[in-house]
Amino acid sequence: MKIMNVTEENLDDFIKLCIPPGREKDELFFRGGEEKRRWALQMMKRHGSVAKIAYLNSRPAGLIQYVPQPDEKVVQITCIFVPERENLRKGIGRALLNVVIEVVKRLEPRPSALVTWVFRVPETFPQDEFFRRMGFREVEGGDTMLLYYPLQEGFVYRPERKEYIP
Repeated sequence: MKIMNVTEENLDDFIKLCIPPGREKDELFFRGGEEKRRWALQMMKRHGSVAKIAYLNSRPAGLIQYVPQPDEKVVQITCIFVPERENLRKGIGRALLNVVIEVVKRLEPRPSALVTWVFRVPETFPQDEFFRRMGFREVEGGDTMLLYYPLQEGFVYRPERKEYIP
């Protein structure tokens, strides 16, 4: 397995991993892919790489996407995905997450935590269990689907409560 930063050169691999098999020609997925391309290029200019791809036998097999949230001093994992059934349970997600943890630990200024919203996908390993096994914790008094991984000893994540003003 080889894990690489998402760059302009492999951006198509990143986008294709997000499109379900058989939906490549679907207009909505095509437009979504174009939006993702614009977003990714913008984020790469602002933050450097914001995603990684795992390759198995030179084929894209999984991805992890993350975005710094400087106002909260955290990095949010927005997606971790291994789409093909034959690639599940091979340690791809674990390897991707471990690489991101190491990368984020070297950022300056160092974020206080990684955070992620988890959800369940039918017929796959439950995300909340995966992240908990990887050392993520539940936010105290919060939503059980919001988890964090402290990067500083003693840190407890408490999300900022922002008022929505339409």
